[in-house]
Amino acid sequence: MAHGTFPWQNDHERRSILFKYAGRTSARSGPASELAPPETYWDDATIDGMTEEERAVMWSPYSNHRGGLPFLDIDEEGSVRVEQQE
Repeated sequence: MAHGTFPWQNDHERRSILFKYAGRTSARSGPASELAPPETYWDDATIDGMTEEERAVMWSPYSNHRGGLPFLDIDEEGSVRVEQQE
């Protein structure tokens, strides 16, 4: 997929954001077990002070985890909690 725009010709500045998302199952091999944890993938300033639930979202894509990743679960009241998959 390509992204592109016409040349900018207005007097004010143009800004854009490209948001990329990759689900956990998009990485199937390689050094994922070493690179996937938030402590390795993100810098300390990003993950310091995060809740367990927030850190669970910050894992990089990793499909061959064999149940070693935290997963989020939402109960009937709408509360989010971290759950280990077995």
